Amino acid sequence: MSALLFNMVMDWVRRKTTEDAPRGIRWNITSTLEDLDFADDLALLSHTHHHLQENTNRFNNFASQVGLKINQIKTEVMILNITNPVAIQVVGKDLPITGIFTYLGSTVRNDRGAGNDIMNRSKKARNVFFILFFIIVTGNIFDIYI
Repeated sequence: MSALLFNMVMDWVRRKTTEDAPRGIRWNITSTLEDLDFADDLALLSHTHHHLQENTNRFNNFASQVGLKINQIKTEVMILNITNPVAIQVVGKDLPITGIFTYLGSTVRNDRGAGNDIMNRSKKARNVFFILFFIIVTGNIFDIYI
């Protein structure tokens, strides 16, 4: 029940944040991609610093109305194609700028490199095949230690 309520609250906060004006990335002629969200992971998207700061402020405002707050330690900002980035702030404190982060198991990098993501996915697949092989050979799923 709590997961359902949390998702409903997050959906309300997200909708209220983006309802007044499009501030995201133009997806096609008629729509804008404002965010990527899954459970408690959220990525706000924008093509300008001003819009991203505005979206962050609005999100923080609506989240605080329902008792939620942005974790300033876990929250990071990734900036693409800008030489002198200006920090995004939450309650007057700068959020750290990063060049790489993981979102839903995928490694996202600001230099468009995919080598680390491919290696991570290969390792995960190799581990799953090892586990399946172990189960087939031994017939026992309870002695697996990873």
